[in-house]
Amino acid sequence: MRDEKSNLFDKAVQRSNMGNMRTNIETQSPKGTIILEGAEMDYATAPVIRKSLAAFAKNGIYGYTLADDAYRETVCWWMAQVRQLEIDKEEICPTHGTILGFQRQFGLLRN
Repeated sequence: MRDEKSNLFDKAVQRSNMGNMRTNIETQSPKGTIILEGAEMDYATAPVIRKSLAAFAKNGIYGYTLADDAYRETVCWWMAQVRQLEIDKEEICPTHGTILGFQRQFGLLRN
């Protein structure tokens, strides 16, 4: 696993002719422009993520899922590991989309 991690950033991926946003912007920009939008990485996705996505894709169902206890516990774990923030799973308020999430938050602030 260590070798796998250490090699993740050794080679930039070629994204030309993939229909991606960044390449399209680059072709319309002056030569030498550094594109800082599109959230498209210059490096390949980590193998563990590709493996997990492939396993998920085998199911063949790509709809929304509900936030069950396993989801909430995973969010709590992530917040503790990455943000050093301990939260209770009851404090998690999932929404179905960014816009709806903002709408609910603004509604709470208004009241």
